[in-house]
Amino acid sequence: MKVSFELAFLIDEELHKMGYERNKSIFWQVDFHLPDGCEHLICHVKMINPFDKATTTYWWSNIAVPTDKHTRVLASCKYAITFVGGKMKYERIPVISD
Repeated sequence: MKVSFELAFLIDEELHKMGYERNKSIFWQVDFHLPDGCEHLICHVKMINPFDKATTTYWWSNIAVPTDKHTRVLASCKYAITFVGGKMKYERIPVISD
């Protein structure tokens, strides 16, 4: 039987959410921090693969923020899936669009 879990907790005013993805047997963690006086939420995401072999996974990342020239997303990856004009594209990073 495959089991999954999620938990969330606060440490020093940072929200940490962790979980186990049962289909791929990998762990994930999302850390959120909003420093006093800061207008931007800081979010750090990591996937933990406990195996020696690389694996694939699907990561849902829609955070419902407007996309414009003032929006910046930092990600440690080589490719991104973008939606421009209602069409999905698989693009090499960096993705810079109007």
